[in-house]
Amino acid sequence: MTRINKAGVEFIKLEEGLRLAAYKDSGGLPTIGWGHILGVKMGDVMTLKQAQEALANDIAHTENLIRPFIKRDLTQNQWNAVVSFAFNLGWENFAGSTLLKCINAGDFKMAQSEFHRWIYVGKTQSDGLRGRRAREAKVFGLPD
Repeated sequence: MTRINKAGVEFIKLEEGLRLAAYKDSGGLPTIGWGHILGVKMGDVMTLKQAQEALANDIAHTENLIRPFIKRDLTQNQWNAVVSFAFNLGWENFAGSTLLKCINAGDFKMAQSEFHRWIYVGKTQSDGLRGRRAREAKVFGLPD
């Protein structure tokens, strides 16, 4: 199984955006850096170096959590898209998703369409998530 590459990391950075002071994300979770949530409290601040380290650790953690669930070989672009998805929504959501079921069945076309279902914050559609899922689906379908 592959590991996220530089393009995948840059994709996540662009999608998450960098904030060096804690803020509440669209779901209300205290967040800092590029989507870092573990142990974050409102009022926290970090340096760019700390944000880079947190991102590297968070991505590696996400990869380690989702890897056992994936039973098919993925291309680099497919892996990058799946890691971005799980990074944003949590590995638990990925592990129980139809997206994963489609991947494991080898139905990559249907898997690509499944990204578009994950556009809600609570019960409300999010334009931000709609855009991100479209971009992840596009990356998923790109040839390597």
